[in-house]
Amino acid sequence: MNSLTNRRYGGTAALALLGWYLMVAPPNTFLNNPKSFQRWTTQGSYDTARECESAAARWQQDMRRSVGCDRMSEPVSQRKACVPFELWLEAYQCVETTDPRLLK
Repeated sequence: MNSLTNRRYGGTAALALLGWYLMVAPPNTFLNNPKSFQRWTTQGSYDTARECESAAARWQQDMRRSVGCDRMSEPVSQRKACVPFELWLEAYQCVETTDPRLLK
């Protein structure tokens, strides 16, 4: 292999390492712009931001169903109880694998 071929394959390998993580905040965390993801959970990894966002939407719906916060016909008191949960669900982030906050 010549040096041009090595560089070409090396570049392809580097691109293959890029991707996106669906990061989920610790419970009772409502901050959507953390300085670090140290205590966050990686919910999944994806090739593109669009795939990550789609997975996040599915994850949110599954979580709403699991705790009964997916039914808007519930009494107001039940919906109010879901507000902190909804804030937590919205704190997720799709983060590029090269984001320096992942290393902190």
